[in-house]
Amino acid sequence: MNTIEGERPQIEVAAAAICRNGKLLALRRAASQPMGGYWELPGGKVEPGESREACLRRELQEELAICIIPGNFLGCHRHSDSDKSILLCVYLVTQWAGDIELSVHDCERWLAPNLFDQVSWAPADVPHLAQIEHSLRHMPD
Repeated sequence: MNTIEGERPQIEVAAAAICRNGKLLALRRAASQPMGGYWELPGGKVEPGESREACLRRELQEELAICIIPGNFLGCHRHSDSDKSILLCVYLVTQWAGDIELSVHDCERWLAPNLFDQVSWAPADVPHLAQIEHSLRHMPD
């Protein structure tokens, strides 16, 4: 986390758009967690000296008990709220090993692009949904 005097903390986060069969994995944060009840892409804070790809591998092993291969980089978007600024960088993930086991989330849903608006997304994830939808529509079957 980087800070400049008088500014909000700057946090870099790597997230995965986990996709299969034309659908995106959406996860709901448990009520006991920060941002509880919001749906999100899995991932987490990039540690000092850690690459985004290494962060994704670590976070998805911790959060979902899966080993992933980060795919195409979909882009970064900055989201700011009253106490911090998040740079959320998203990677497409279509290859993983293991069965998904939830630890910080209480529900999972596989959403087709036409259902993205059926859940309440964490605000930082919303700007990435159009790019994810585009990627899903152009993925080979």
